Amino acid sequence: MEEKERIVAEMRSCYNGYLFSADANNRLFNSNMSLNYLSGYYVGKRPPRELLDASIASDYSKLAGLFALKNKSSNYQVLQDIIDGKEQFAYITAQYSLEKRFDQNDFLSLLYYLGYLTIDSFYAGMVKLKVPNYVVKELYFSYFEKILEEEFKYELDVANIQMALATLAGEGDNTMLITCIETVLTSMSNRDSINMDEKYIKTICFTLCMLSKCYLVESENEVNKGYTDIQLMKRPGIDVNYYAIIEFKYLSKADGSEGNVVRKLEEAKKQLERYSTSPKYKGMERLKKWAIVFVQDECVRNEEI
Repeated sequence: MEEKERIVAEMRSCYNGYLFSADANNRLFNSNMSLNYLSGYYVGKRPPRELLDASIASDYSKLAGLFALKNKSSNYQVLQDIIDGKEQFAYITAQYSLEKRFDQNDFLSLLYYLGYLTIDSFYAGMVKLKVPNYVVKELYFSYFEKILEEEFKYELDVANIQMALATLAGEGDNTMLITCIETVLTSMSNRDSINMDEKYIKTICFTLCMLSKCYLVESENEVNKGYTDIQLMKRPGIDVNYYAIIEFKYLSKADGSEGNVVRKLEEAKKQLERYSTSPKYKGMERLKKWAIVFVQDECVRNEEI
């Protein structure tokens, strides 16, 4: 019974969450992905290493086509908002034509009809939309990584990033991951259009972590009256030695005095200590907790508590 409950919990996180009617009460699983998971489990007696089957894993190319429709800059802003976890509100378009006006409501409706977003709740006649599950979130971040490469003419060293996450997972050492983040930030920090802050650094880290298949990468989870920056948690079918919570702080170069760095570091440590008392983490073995401070594009503190 415990094994069955664990399987259902894993599948619910990865494949459930679709709601396509205001009158519906129950959310739906993606049938293709669920069958892929169950068939893998049946053959190997454990969850498959790949949460997506090959036909769905290539869907980021379909996303590229969608985000290039009509108003590309507006669509990319929607992508950035989804990546940042911002709430999406829309009046669902019942019928539209790409030959006519195509606004943000239409674009969000299209993502909804295709299952890239789904109904979360209702607000003042509008629909609040959300990413339905973890595997769809992975698709968004796979596409976002391609956008980063195209926009900044910078090719991510995916093999090195994956090795950095493998080192963290196997040895509990985050040094390589921090170096990867610094490398990406350095290549982008000279762009005047970038408003560097904690959220930006967290998004970059999240994107890099998504390139590895070691963990379920989570962010902005509410824990003990706070919201964690990055969580690297158990991924079905993958065994690792260490898990992690990472809290980022950021200072501009002008504000990066030693006193400010120490103050930010202490803030991060206190947050991690508060999160650690949560039932979700309390007593969790092999959990690494890092407080990290960046000044501009350089990590100046990386301390484990």
